[in-house]
Amino acid sequence: MKGLPSLLNSSSTKKWTQSTPSTGEGENESGSTISPTKPPEPSTPPGGSNTSMIWTRKKIIWLITLIALSVAIIVVVITVPVVLLLDDKHNDDPSYYNSANRPVRVVHDFPDPGLIQVNSTWYAYATVATPDNPDVPHVPVSTSRNFSSWTWLQGYDVMPAISSWETNMNQYAPDVIQRKDGHFVLYYSGELKDWLRHHCVGAAVSNGTSPLGPYIPHNTTLACPRDHGGAIDPAPFRDVNGTLYVVLLDLSNSLYGHKSETVLSIDTLTKGIDTGCVAGRKFT
Repeated sequence: MKGLPSLLNSSSTKKWTQSTPSTGEGENESGSTISPTKPPEPSTPPGGSNTSMIWTRKKIIWLITLIALSVAIIVVVITVPVVLLLDDKHNDDPSYYNSANRPVRVVHDFPDPGLIQVNSTWYAYATVATPDNPDVPHVPVSTSRNFSSWTWLQGYDVMPAISSWETNMNQYAPDVIQRKDGHFVLYYSGELKDWLRHHCVGAAVSNGTSPLGPYIPHNTTLACPRDHGGAIDPAPFRDVNGTLYVVLLDLSNSLYGHKSETVLSIDTLTKGIDTGCVAGRKFT
């Protein structure tokens, strides 16, 4: 029994001795060389040792980008309504973004309106919406007291009679102005009876002092440059001295895309100056 522990100790216990440089890394008692066991190295993922670090950087970059875009969107969403709200407060701003300046359709099929305000009522005179139709009013009219809600006087004709030089249809672009004596003068483009599809400018005077007329047309044209193809779109105005003028479109140069405007000095349907083609200056 005493020999058993010594046997076990001699067979199971080994001592490490430092080996000399010439004999190896280690020897046991019997002189054999033994290499020490190295700890296991960590496993490397298939993509390389820096793969997880690279993906982390990409995720961080994407995250920063998304945050920046989100902040930008929030800023735009908050800023745009504020800017539009501030812009709406400036009613004199001609910008379309100001809702007060946006056009509103008030009357359907009412082209080329000419406007005049008399006392507290606005009057609008229009081109007939149905061409080549003698059964409709020559000059339709609408009225308004607030310039936003208009009443079309259906079937009412402010100029029921026509002059001898024009056809019974296709009166265009009427406009009205009040004379010093209280009567109103209506200027319009009438189709020539002896030269169809060509227009000249005529004038009519109200029978009384109502802007609704009826208007009695003058028997001769006010401006009819036949060698220029006629004239259309008269627009009356007064200068600072009270002199009455009518600006109209001479059709000669308009064929080439250039508007040529003839200025007439008119008072109680008397022709004054009828010369040349100018825009924006008074003849003397």
